[in-house]
Amino acid sequence: MEEKPNFEKDLASIRQMMDRSAKFISLSGLAGVLAGIYALAAAFYVYLMIYEVNGFNPALPALNSSMITNLILVGLITLIASLTTGLYLSSRKAKRVGQTIWNATTKRLFINLSIPLAAGGIFTLLTIYHGYFGFVAP
Repeated sequence: MEEKPNFEKDLASIRQMMDRSAKFISLSGLAGVLAGIYALAAAFYVYLMIYEVNGFNPALPALNSSMITNLILVGLITLIASLTTGLYLSSRKAKRVGQTIWNATTKRLFINLSIPLAAGGIFTLLTIYHGYFGFVAP
């Protein structure tokens, strides 16, 4: 009879170890939704900014240095707001579940996110520098 409680205790211990070692990414789904909303708001703002300058004629490129600066600023604000919201909501979710936000899985996620983000940023800055604005928007 005493083996049964020890057996249940061992199973509980094994389950707890498996739960701790499971790959848990505390990314919040709401963070993704809010990042999309930020992107749509930024796209709408840029749309209004470009059409206001061009007088509702998109065929007329009226991009001057101040508009390019404003477009880069809108992009950076959108990026920072999305990353900040994602970090805040994910850390809040991790605390609620009782996990740490910084583990091996999130380190890999961070590295795998940083590489294309940096490459895209460098490509965007180079295309703006050389005046190929048609490549930047898509």
